[in-house]
Parts: sequence; structure tokens; C-alpha cells
Amino acid sequence: MERISKTPKAYIGTYAKYNNGSLDGAWMDLTKFASYDDFLSACYKLHKDEPDPELMCQDTEYMPEGISFPESFTNKDFDDVITAYKESLQEEQNEAVSNIRIVDYSEKSIAVYGDTKPIKDKLKALGGKFNRYLEEGAGWVFSKKLENKLRALLESGDIQTCNGKHSSKEQKYKEWFAEYCKLVNDSGYYSDRFYGAVKIKKDGNDYYYLIEKTSIDNDFWFYDEGPNYDLYLQVVRNDETKKEYFLRRNLEHYDYLRKCVKNGFVNFDSNHRAYLDKYEGEKIDDIAVILEAIEYGREKFEKRLMQYLKRWGVTKIKFGTFWADR
Repeated sequence: MERISKTPKAYIGTYAKYNNGSLDGAWMDLTKFASYDDFLSACYKLHKDEPDPELMCQDTEYMPEGISFPESFTNKDFDDVITAYKESLQEEQNEAVSNIRIVDYSEKSIAVYGDTKPIKDKLKALGGKFNRYLEEGAGWVFSKKLENKLRALLESGDIQTCNGKHSSKEQKYKEWFAEYCKLVNDSGYYSDRFYGAVKIKKDGNDYYYLIEKTSIDNDFWFYDEGPNYDLYLQVVRNDETKKEYFLRRNLEHYDYLRKCVKNGFVNFDSNHRAYLDKYEGEKIDDIAVILEAIEYGREKFEKRLMQYLKRWGVTKIKFGTFWADR
């Protein structure tokens, strides 16, 4: 089965076709074009049946987090998507190698474990041999003669290893998450949506609380009258008030999770998932472990939010009003 590429794509039609009831167009992978001009040339070629096509983006998929490609797009929109996509790839690579472990495998070899997929080509080029049946699971085997070069690769400027306060905890979360993905025969759905997992024992069975990878929300709407409109005026007063609202709204989900933990209610499903609920469920002893995982997820998300603001400021955050029912 063909693997679906998760690169930013836009479905490009034209306003003339749309106004005449036609959605004829095509999905365009923005990463396949060296420049905006090349992208436009491909779009115009696609719609060569019109003498002067007015291009229209009718849908998008796999856009970088917090970045959009509008209906009437510009060169800057294209460049922003490509820039954000490349930066997200680098962040994923750094995240993936943050817990890579190098261990002795034999007298003459070492083994490398962890999520090495983003750097597999570099490991292979260095002389590594991939083996999915090593003592601790899938990994790479290297000659000990290459250890210094291997460590230099992992500690280079573009691939940062992480020895921060969460390193051992992160490793455990990832190990439990790998257990869960194997248990449910995951094909990639969960790995895109969660940082890790916490394993919980209940009635002799293993259940997993998954640490979600929350998506950044950058689109906020308010009523055009009343108290909600007054709030809108306060929020859009300046860049600082916009940033404050952006952070508060994005992090409020974790406030809800904290309240669930405070009540201590956990639910369990047939898919070995453990869920938090504010009002009903079972009391368990491992609730403190779940709270620690929630704080870990919150710190990871807040870091992403701050990186987003540092990179884009408030230029990509949308605030608007809509007509309130009267």
C-alpha cells in the first residue's frame, strides 16, 4: 500500500470554475516546488483551459502547526508554510534523538536504541546496521571503532541530544508508549498524537494513560456585542494582550485535566486506555503518576507555544467577531 506523505498540500482550483459550480483542480504538494514562481507555473499549467486563471485554494491538509494557506494566497503565505515545515522537521528530529541510548553490545560492537527513524540515513551512512531483533528491541549496531564518530553525530549542532531533568522520565514514558502501540498494533495513528504514556495496573491488567500532543489553536472568535465583545476589545488591545489570551486559551485544557486529577476519577476502556473524567469514574492509587505526566505534557506544549510566539509573534493568530443571535 502506498504511504501517504504528510507534507503540506493545497487543493488549487480557480474562482471562475467555482462560481460556475465546478471544483476541478488538484492537490499540490508545496514542498515539491523550489520557489513560489515554480508553484504558480504548475498551477497555471493545471488550469491552462482558462486564459487568465484566478487561482483559489479550496482546501489544505498537513499544514504546519498554527500556519494556514488562505483562499487567496500570496508569496509570503507560500514561504511561511515552507519555512514552518522545515523548522518542524528539525524539531521532530531533535525530539526523536533526545533519548537515544548507546549501550555496549559485545566486545567489539555497540548498539543504538531509541526513535532513530528521522536520522536513519545518517546512521546508515556512518556504517550502522539496523536489526529489529536486538536484546532490547529494534536498534542499530556499530563497531566500537565508530563510537566517537557516532557520538559526534548525535551531539552535532543540527542533532541535539537531551540530558535535561526529564531525560529518564521521558524514556520511561516512551517505553510505556511503545508497549501500548505494540499492544494495539498501531500503524502510526497514536505516534502522531501523543508524547508518551503512563502504565497503570488495574485488576491484574495493564492500562495506559496517553500523554496527548495538544494542537496549537490560533483562531479565536467573539460575539459582536455584549460582554463577549467587550472581552474581544480587551484581547486585541495590543500584542501583549493577544499573546496572553493565546497562551491562556491554549493551556486551559491542562487546567481541566488538573481538576480531573484532583477528583481522582479514571475510566478504563476495552482498548486498554485510561481516561480522566471530572465527574465520574474509579478512584485509583496511581493518580499522582498521571498528574506528573500531565505536567510533563503541559511543559512540552508550553515550550511549543513559546517557540511559536518567538518565531511568528502574533502575525499568525487570528481574532474576529461574528453576528450574535438576537
